[in-house]
Amino acid sequence: MVEVAETSPLVAEAAGCAAPVAIEAPTEAHAESREPALRTVELYFVDSAGYRLAFDLAVRFDGRRCRVTGGAYARLGLAPSEGVGLGGTPGRWKDVYPNKAPSEFGFVDNIGVLCWDDGERRAYVAEAELLYFAFGGRWLETILEFVAGRTVDARARTP
Repeated sequence: MVEVAETSPLVAEAAGCAAPVAIEAPTEAHAESREPALRTVELYFVDSAGYRLAFDLAVRFDGRRCRVTGGAYARLGLAPSEGVGLGGTPGRWKDVYPNKAPSEFGFVDNIGVLCWDDGERRAYVAEAELLYFAFGGRWLETILEFVAGRTVDARARTP
């Protein structure tokens, strides 16, 4: 937005101008952030036919551990059209955890992972134990590689 500042009539008269002079002054500074954009990745589950499974059907807690049930396959989503729509740039992270950074949950600063609990009708951070059972010991690397691959794909598609 640009504001127009008018010259005082006295200053204009002294300068020999008949009308006030308009000067445009920017009201906002546009400094580019050097921080990478926040990205929300969604962890969701599908069955063998590719249909989304409710969280409580895909994951079981036995009191000590969580397990991905047989026939449930973990997927990652980075677009609002995947899973229930939590993923994206920035995605829904700030809606769910407005005052917490992904790094507070063991992720990198700008990439958080959420999952949707159908029974409670809300999103939660995907815990490390669940990610371990879904993707193995390299779960964090898997997520980072997924985001990097999708970022490269998106850049390649833009004209």
